[in-house]
Amino acid sequence: MSTKNKEYNPVCIFAYKRPEALYNSLQALEKCKDASKTDLAIYIDGPKNDSEKDTVKKVLIVAEKFKNANFNSIKISTSPVNKGLAKSVIAGVTEVLTTYNSVIVLEDDLIPTTDFLEYMNLSLDRYEGNKQVGSISGFGFRVSGNRCYSNYFHKRPSTWGWATWKDRWEMAVWDLSEENEILQPTFKSKFNKGGQDLHRMLINYLQGNIDSWGIRWAYSHYKNGWLASSPVFSRIINHGYSGDGTNCNNAVAPPIRINKNSFLCLSGEVKESYWYNKQVNWHNSNVKKILSKIYHRVFPL
Repeated sequence: MSTKNKEYNPVCIFAYKRPEALYNSLQALEKCKDASKTDLAIYIDGPKNDSEKDTVKKVLIVAEKFKNANFNSIKISTSPVNKGLAKSVIAGVTEVLTTYNSVIVLEDDLIPTTDFLEYMNLSLDRYEGNKQVGSISGFGFRVSGNRCYSNYFHKRPSTWGWATWKDRWEMAVWDLSEENEILQPTFKSKFNKGGQDLHRMLINYLQGNIDSWGIRWAYSHYKNGWLASSPVFSRIINHGYSGDGTNCNNAVAPPIRINKNSFLCLSGEVKESYWYNKQVNWHNSNVKKILSKIYHRVFPL
């Protein structure tokens, strides 16, 4: 199956205090096919304190170096105060979707493959009219299975290189204060069908232990009965597994498989696969995460 783009969707990239990470991400994005046809919006969060001011300035300097890069247009927005990642993402994506019908989103520690934009644009075009699909994931765990298609569907959306449409974004549930279903005894098992860690993260958010837009985006998929399109071969490499990562601080990087050819064929049938679900849920399971930590302690890189 071949699909023709109707439009080239804009890209938002969110940055904070990692100038080198932003440089690497922008450099990789510029090398993507269709980069020259892509409008880019860079959002830089403000410093939390005086000690971060110089580092955040360096991030702005990096962004400005790409003003003449291989993109259709570049807009740089800075915040005088620190909003935090959650508020930055929600506000930035909402702003872009006042002008565009869909958007592709990155954070500064994500390295896209050269076919990332092609894959995301084709996917946005392919599933725009299918209201079962809530978002497009650019990151994918290492999975094996039917290689007839470049993607499969899962309940859990990715926050590591993703895309969605204006009408889905407007249905997102950011305020959970009146979501009484969360308190029901059966909710945990139903929500955790997208991954064993989802309910724990949601409770941590509700208790104020984490400030996550991603867990609310996952809840929005659950609430609206959406599936996320996920790639068999990941189009994203996450470099955020270091001491300065916002949500992956010192965690173990998940295994991925990168596409080595130009094969791109999107599934026309939107439904979950038992085999893919089993593999993705294993990667998100508590047991898998514990085993990975033990393995990397015994066999450090």
